[in-house]
Amino acid sequence: MLLEKSNIAEFDAPTVVSKVDMKAPMDPYDHARYDDLLKIDKLWRLIGNTHTDFVLDNPETLRSVMDGLDYLVVRDDSNQIVGAISVLDCKRGGLFKIDSLAVDPPERGKGYARALARGAIELCVDRRAKEIFTWALPASQPLFSSLGFEVYETNDDGDASMFLEIDRKTAA
Repeated sequence: MLLEKSNIAEFDAPTVVSKVDMKAPMDPYDHARYDDLLKIDKLWRLIGNTHTDFVLDNPETLRSVMDGLDYLVVRDDSNQIVGAISVLDCKRGGLFKIDSLAVDPPERGKGYARALARGAIELCVDRRAKEIFTWALPASQPLFSSLGFEVYETNDDGDASMFLEIDRKTAA
């Protein structure tokens, strides 16, 4: 699935957001797919996620830990992943969670984070979301606010739970 245009709004940059398949078992000879999983994991480590520390040496276990979420990525001109975001269907009446938005530091400021966030919103809308939430670090809160998310609660570190209600009449 390629999300070259968003029905939410236009992308800032000509960025293609693509989905990474986590459902299919790993082929031990598919080094490109394994490299993609490692890159996503590396991006998450930039924002403090270390939930996969115990499986880095086993590609299938790493894939199975990541299964259950949808992963969207953006790639640079050499086809290397430079940003990623995950989406979870909470299976609670149209509630979705956008999580783990990360972009390589040298690639920041090029519109990749906005493209990923909009792609994630579009994926949620396509799946009949009624409400989307995220737990945003202070640096990403202005981005999510600009996309219509509202702060619900902020912790002592400045991290915020943010929500976006989807108007089903205009999202269709």
